[in-house]
Amino acid sequence: MKTKNIRKIILTAAVCSVFLTACGLDTASETSSEGASGAEDSMEALNAEIPENAVYCQKELNYIQGELSNISLNYFDDHDNYIYFCSKPTEDSNNELTTAFDCSYSYKYNDDGTIAEMSMVESDDIQTLYQFEYSEDKAVRTETAYRNGELLSTTVCTYDEYSNSLRTETNIVSTNSSYISSYEYEYDPDGRILVENHLNDNDALNCTKRYIYDDNGNTASLETTYANSDYPLLTKYTYNSDNRLIKEQSFTGGEESEYTEYEYEFYN
Repeated sequence: MKTKNIRKIILTAAVCSVFLTACGLDTASETSSEGASGAEDSMEALNAEIPENAVYCQKELNYIQGELSNISLNYFDDHDNYIYFCSKPTEDSNNELTTAFDCSYSYKYNDDGTIAEMSMVESDDIQTLYQFEYSEDKAVRTETAYRNGELLSTTVCTYDEYSNSLRTETNIVSTNSSYISSYEYEYDPDGRILVENHLNDNDALNCTKRYIYDDNGNTASLETTYANSDYPLLTKYTYNSDNRLIKEQSFTGGEESEYTEYEYEFYN
């Protein structure tokens, strides 16, 4: 059994696996009328058109220190891959580094269903193309990235029997440098990750992650301890009756610092 991972927008070539059942709109939790109005205004401000091949949309409402800070729309195809993402800070955003952003994705597949190419086009017309090659047993994947036609990087990933990364080595062409990460895992009897040790070239990024699961096999909480920090970061996850993520809470030093609510809309 593969571990169910929490889906996040990551601007790299990653393939996510979730479920596609049921139709309708699921809301994360009740909010005040003022907060709901602010969210609706932000949604309209995004002015996103639904992609033709979109199967569903995941809406993210991010709150920092209790204030609605950022809102995002994530569209997925029938392979559960991101096909369009747009994000915009609210007027009351307390995250000054957040700016409006959008990005579209397209894919090509091999006959065995693995991804052969992924193209990512950002709002400033930067296009990044990822091409993938696999070993016969799929234990090794080589990823080559091009930025606006120029070779950007090559990455070689090695996987275990649960499709978890064991080692990742990235060579960045522009700086002629390499970045190496390695991973060690402990599993429960169902093959789910209990402990993940992440080792990097940069010691400050070394960390240990501990997972706890709910009765449905979803990740209920994740505790991350970095090598240079005395305070672990705790993330808690809440799901609806269809096992869809509806709330993600972040805690530092026992205090909630940030949370994100998720809503879903499905298309015929």
